Amino acid sequence: MTIAKDSSTDEIIHGNDLRGMDDFYIKTTSFECPYEPCKIKATPCSFTMKHVNQSYFRYGDKHKDGCGIHDPRYKNNHTSNDERKHNSPPAPVISLLKIDVKPRGGVKNARNIKNENHKDEKKGNEHPVSSSSIKPVVDYYINNSNHNEQLSIPPYGTRSYKDTFQLIFYKNNIRYYKPAIYYGVAQSNIRLHEDSDKHCITFLARDKKTQKPFTLEIDVSDWNKSQKDVFWKEYEKQRKEADRYYKGLKDKRNAKKYLTVFFFGMPDENDKFLFKTNHFKLVYVAFLGKFESSYNDSNYYIENDLSVSSLNEQPISLSDIDHKNHEYNIETSLDFSSPLPEPEPEPEPEPEP
Repeated sequence: MTIAKDSSTDEIIHGNDLRGMDDFYIKTTSFECPYEPCKIKATPCSFTMKHVNQSYFRYGDKHKDGCGIHDPRYKNNHTSNDERKHNSPPAPVISLLKIDVKPRGGVKNARNIKNENHKDEKKGNEHPVSSSSIKPVVDYYINNSNHNEQLSIPPYGTRSYKDTFQLIFYKNNIRYYKPAIYYGVAQSNIRLHEDSDKHCITFLARDKKTQKPFTLEIDVSDWNKSQKDVFWKEYEKQRKEADRYYKGLKDKRNAKKYLTVFFFGMPDENDKFLFKTNHFKLVYVAFLGKFESSYNDSNYYIENDLSVSSLNEQPISLSDIDHKNHEYNIETSLDFSSPLPEPEPEPEPEPEP
């Protein structure tokens, strides 16, 4: 998890996205630390398809006073090995997620985007920090306990981080109905096929009676070859790491890390267990430890009872699997004793050098 700012557009770029972006854009763009008092140079690395390792930003100089990397609040939360190794600062709070922005080299170019930013500045610079990827947004969410910051996602309006992020869990007659940044623990023993135009990710949250799981359908048919390659490799890397970890546990209920998938997407109108997305920058897969997740009931309703649940607000985390004092129970979200059939065995690829 490394980040930098495109100095020409002021957009926050996530290191994982570099390999899916245009090489000419990367080579001709000046990247810098996103914190205003700092702005030291950031170097994009490992962004061509020939590289084995994930793409990232590296900072060679020491960050200046006032940079978020020196904030003591991040000492315990901000512990990614990549961030420490490459001297990357933590993600700042993103106030604008531009889900409809196309990569430079597509319809919009840097000059057009810069002009649009100037228009915003004339209106009072309502969105000082923006990104077209959910990855830095997710990084901020999982590393901070303050989820009351506002996030604008045109054309879907502005909501707090708390109301934008929605943990996928099962509850009798639950129906998710809003576009949001959904996330949940995924089943790690199901491989994705590299050449497929659609990927299906299975979550551990499911109907207790029918055992039907929530699933995410990712349409990658419009992605370029590089985007397809980097997503598949990163998913398989995280999945294998999670699978090895779970197999090494005597009791999977004692797991401290989870294969977690974040995505901005829509619930399907006909199948309440199905979510859909099709944007390369709007899916993020990570094998994560515990993080604080605000309780949120604003993106679902209970069928046959259209009133929104009046449960008390309280912080939750992926490890809070049993709330016995009220109806909110996400035990099935972490049901590692999955009765789903194991997939047909496939030969593992040769280990990377």
